[in-house]
Amino acid sequence: MATDASSPQKKKRRLSLSLGKGKQRFSVASSEELEHISMKYVPKNTTTGINWAFCLFSDWTEQLSYQPELLWTLRDPEKFSTMISQFCLESYAHTKDEGALPFMSQKDGRFKSIHTVLNVSCELHQEGVGTEKVQARIVTNLEENLLLDMGVLGVHSPVALQNAVFFYCGVYLCLRGGDEHRELKNSQFYIDEVRNPSGQTQMIKCLIYTEHGSKNRPRSIHQVHLENKIVYHYAKKELGEKCFLFLMDLYLSKLSKKAVEKDLFYCKPAQSTSCGKL
Repeated sequence: MATDASSPQKKKRRLSLSLGKGKQRFSVASSEELEHISMKYVPKNTTTGINWAFCLFSDWTEQLSYQPELLWTLRDPEKFSTMISQFCLESYAHTKDEGALPFMSQKDGRFKSIHTVLNVSCELHQEGVGTEKVQARIVTNLEENLLLDMGVLGVHSPVALQNAVFFYCGVYLCLRGGDEHRELKNSQFYIDEVRNPSGQTQMIKCLIYTEHGSKNRPRSIHQVHLENKIVYHYAKKELGEKCFLFLMDLYLSKLSKKAVEKDLFYCKPAQSTSCGKL
């Protein structure tokens, strides 16, 4: 269809963003609305859990005449820690008697924030945040040989043998002096013949040590029930009397029947032996 060139063309209408006279594009938010929006959103279940825990804590403090505000004002860490520990223990027994979920159970969604904080704190602790690294002084080979040459360590007497066992338990089992040695039990050690890891056709003696607890565990809420750590130590004949398995085998064989029955590991050694032999 032909068009008339002399007829004027219609102009395209421009899109206007104007809202008209007296109208504003953006509405003005009130201070109440800003305050409400700025508040962190808290799920309804979390609010219910917090209110329940607060009521439980309030009932507990009233029953025992505790004044948490006073303890917090005094800034006494020991008293405050005692109060919180007692509250967790007695509240756990209370909720258990009622047939509810155990207090602070992971299955109870009301305590999700607490478990999250504890787990994150453990992770930060593992990464070294908020911790101070203390490096133990390393015993050199020169010092070890000096102890052997002086007769402090050895197999020539019961005292020297026990000193050697104490020393090498700290070296090979990473035990520190004090409670970690004192809590050792005879039943934690077992010597057996196994296949040599480097040569499957040969048999070799192996000392099997089972920990009753570990200081290197993550301590996370999710890892409460862990199997005890097991350490395997194989015999090295080339070390002679310095071989840890040789010393342990000799030491365990010298423990009295009474010590074995009571599951003792460290006993008072005899000051002298007959014929100068162990």
